[in-house]
Amino acid sequence: MTWLFDMCKFFWEKYIHKIVFSRKFFAFISVIVLIVSTLPLFIIGFYNHPSADDFNYTILTGAALRNNTGISAFFAVIAAAIERATSYWGIWQGTYAMSFFAALRPSLFSEQLTFLHSVILIGILIVSIFYLYYVLLYKMLGTDKYIYIILSSATAFLSIQYLPNPVEGFFWYTGGVGYTFFLYLAFILLGKSLLAFHTQTLSTANCIALCILSFVVAGGHFAITLLGFVCTIILFIESILKKNLSKSFKIKYGINTIVYLIGFALCVGAPGNMRRQESFTEKQTVIETIIKSYLHGLGYAKLYTNTVVFMGILFIGIIAFIGLKKVNYKFKYPVIFTLVTFSMYAVLLMPGYYSTNGIPAPRYLDIIYFGAILFFSTNIIYYAGWLRTKINELEQSNWLGEHYVNVKPIIGNLILFTFVLYGIVHLTTLEISLSTGVRAVKSIVSGEAKEFDKQMDEREALYHDDSLKEVYISPLTVYPELIYFDDITTDKENYANYKIAEFYNKDFIVIK
Repeated sequence: MTWLFDMCKFFWEKYIHKIVFSRKFFAFISVIVLIVSTLPLFIIGFYNHPSADDFNYTILTGAALRNNTGISAFFAVIAAAIERATSYWGIWQGTYAMSFFAALRPSLFSEQLTFLHSVILIGILIVSIFYLYYVLLYKMLGTDKYIYIILSSATAFLSIQYLPNPVEGFFWYTGGVGYTFFLYLAFILLGKSLLAFHTQTLSTANCIALCILSFVVAGGHFAITLLGFVCTIILFIESILKKNLSKSFKIKYGINTIVYLIGFALCVGAPGNMRRQESFTEKQTVIETIIKSYLHGLGYAKLYTNTVVFMGILFIGIIAFIGLKKVNYKFKYPVIFTLVTFSMYAVLLMPGYYSTNGIPAPRYLDIIYFGAILFFSTNIIYYAGWLRTKINELEQSNWLGEHYVNVKPIIGNLILFTFVLYGIVHLTTLEISLSTGVRAVKSIVSGEAKEFDKQMDEREALYHDDSLKEVYISPLTVYPELIYFDDITTDKENYANYKIAEFYNKDFIVIK
């Protein structure tokens, strides 16, 4: 039997070991895990239906779509979306870009397109992480593409699977667009800006793209608007101080900064903000806001670090340590990096604590969670790079380097064993079952999502019946946690009732 053992050993060392433990294979597996874990969310999206403010924000665009045909319908709908944004800017809040995008939800054109809500909101999350890490890791640090793919996939996985309120972040279109969507756009904007600074080139086309993106991000949720303001000002100051940047670059980025400042002023200075603020009575001072944002930022970061997230961050650190071996960047200032990135994370909490002395809506927690994951991920990568630099220096020492080479395999195996052991001891089926992917599978397999879809289809058939002006509907019997957000009541004066009735041009809609 020795020949069989020798043959297996030969194939293992010659082929299988090289494939299984190659970076290319790990990158492939990481992408597959991301796709498989996210796929149930896309599938359950086919059972999703619009609700609550989805109708309120599309009353004008819905009327424009019904009253026009052909190419004129397109321009009418866009004009109605602009009207919605400008009217809300004056009477409710200054987030003009958010109002515009919310008025153009895909299900406006057909309820059959509601599945695109989750495709858009999850898709932009994945794109933003991959793009930002492409710039940071692949272009700026010079890691190979497989390491960049692994780290991006792991970060995206954690961001998706344990989002605190996935129904509002991924499936309720208006809630997702109003909050997390613009955070993802902000990180794309940051990535494009950093890439321009890294290459020291900013073409006219890229400048226009940056300006458009800046104006859009500036009109999003106040937390994202403020974060974008801070990042833009810091980069603008850098563009002035950096002597190796061309005059053309400085002028173009200066134009982009002006565009962002205009959008920022429109957003925070809107008349509607003052009216809305009247409904909140616990406004804080600036000092109180900053202190509470830092302290509560620590609390939320701890709250969202379950075993899966903790192991995921450790995994990112291990992969980064391996992948950064040949990177020339020295990672000299880990403490400063932590302070700066945590401050960026704390900025996300400041508008909430300033205006309401807390978190005004559950979907706001999705912004905080995503910020926390990105903070953990970037910091573990930076510290892995710092440690990698110290190890490289150690290897160059004659005496210490020789001893390190001897114990290196032992240390590596010990770290791997500790990582696996920690997972075995601390990982529970409850934490796994709380992931959005598992919850989506349960809802689909149980038939709950399908029954919800059936009952909502029956309602929508009545909504589209032009002969009915007074609509009585049956109450729901199932409430899938991922796709059920809100419902109408027996009171026709209820907000959701009269807004849905207004959208479908009914006298009233109530539960019988």
